[in-house]
Amino acid sequence: MRAVSRKGTRLVDWGWFLAFLVALAISPKVFGEVTAPTTPKQVTVFPDSARVVREGSMKLLAGSQHILFPDLPASIVESSLRLTVEGPQGTKLFGVGLRKEFTPEVVELRTRKIKDHIQTLQDQKTDLADRIEARKTEIEILKGLAKENTNIATTHPGTIVDFTHSAGAVGKRLAKLLASSRLDERVIRDLDLKITALNS
Repeated sequence: MRAVSRKGTRLVDWGWFLAFLVALAISPKVFGEVTAPTTPKQVTVFPDSARVVREGSMKLLAGSQHILFPDLPASIVESSLRLTVEGPQGTKLFGVGLRKEFTPEVVELRTRKIKDHIQTLQDQKTDLADRIEARKTEIEILKGLAKENTNIATTHPGTIVDFTHSAGAVGKRLAKLLASSRLDERVIRDLDLKITALNS
């Protein structure tokens, strides 16, 4: 079939176009998007990264299609992606690329997880602060007892030996309490940094 263009300057062959429309009507889906379920099969951990091998299988109609692999880590590096396919003769892989999408559901789930993590860290801070406060109370009590024993030893020289032993025990206990509180304070500082990062 031939038709004259509107300008009337040249002839255009429309036969190929009609054949294309017929083929398109009876051909399988072309350039569709299909989600492929995959599961981790092998994980290799390195000092600064990890290699994760995921596998999956699915049935596809004939034709060119885009296969989507959802739920990949947000920190994945596109240049590190590798994909191999197996299928009937003629199956071809044209390429692989990374497309980041943040749907409302994903954002809500991620936000909830972050909030839960923050709450967990804050609970840890509260527990540590309570322990530190309890040690402070014990330290004040020990200091009061030490002062009382000092007065007794001063007024009753015969008790100096007992005072020396008790003072030594009190001193060791105070040192242990202070050291434990310092360690907990450092942990609290680390937790504060993590909470700040998560909030950001």
